[in-house]
Amino acid sequence: MCGEAPLYRPEDNTLHFVDPLYRPPRIYVVSLDHASVRTLELEDNASVLCFRKNRAGYIAAYYQGIAYIDESGAMQILKEVFPSSQRHLKRFNDGAVDCKGRFWAGEIDLPALEKRVLADHHPTGRLFRYDPDGTLTQHETGIMCSNGIGWSPDNGKMYYNDSSSHVMYRYDFDLEHGTLSNRIIFVDKRQAGGNPDGLVVDTLGNVWTAIYGKGCVEGYSSEGQLIQTIPLPTKNSTCPGWAGKDLSMMFITSAENEDTDADASGAGDLFVAKGFAPGLPKFRFG
Repeated sequence: MCGEAPLYRPEDNTLHFVDPLYRPPRIYVVSLDHASVRTLELEDNASVLCFRKNRAGYIAAYYQGIAYIDESGAMQILKEVFPSSQRHLKRFNDGAVDCKGRFWAGEIDLPALEKRVLADHHPTGRLFRYDPDGTLTQHETGIMCSNGIGWSPDNGKMYYNDSSSHVMYRYDFDLEHGTLSNRIIFVDKRQAGGNPDGLVVDTLGNVWTAIYGKGCVEGYSSEGQLIQTIPLPTKNSTCPGWAGKDLSMMFITSAENEDTDADASGAGDLFVAKGFAPGLPKFRFG
């Protein structure tokens, strides 16, 4: 089990998340009213989901690019970014929709992630923006493991995690044009260890990121100061997501890993923490 990208839908009080590494890959739809779970089997890996404006189903990052997925699990490819012959080299991972309805998603450099490269290898993962008119624009390269993406409450900053490089970046974000500038290292985990994975932002501007390999979610102020650590009973926390009518509950996905979680009973479980400032809602594509 590798839970990822929890996504809340207030209309029916459901939480949606993916397991991209299950065979076949799955979407889980959890009713928070009835404590029931529905699963959708997918034809290919999907590592993140976002809802669509005024339409059922999702936009998703699938293994090779961007796709729609309907609520039966059927996939419609929108943009194949790289061919099947390169599936051993890269894979799409996390993503998010900005407040203008544009979908951002990035790649993993698989040889670098799996340490199948020389020490001087320059990572080749890229970050893209996919617009509702079908335009695909590259905004970043040199990424090892593209992960969590989120925006400040005023949409003036964008946060972006490169998990395997152990850094969280912050950019100035031009909302009107959907462009990035002035990248800085927001949080540097290279000495402390742990991989910044998925992230969310709250209405106070705090940034909350799962730390894969360290079994926690860490909260940072908008200035990059650690303000809170939420410990979990398993090492591989993957992604937080806001839920509940006021978005003050945080659901946290996790992953099983035979190398690090052999003695952790919670590996792959879904966790919930409460008592936060309201989170920012997830925007919808379109």
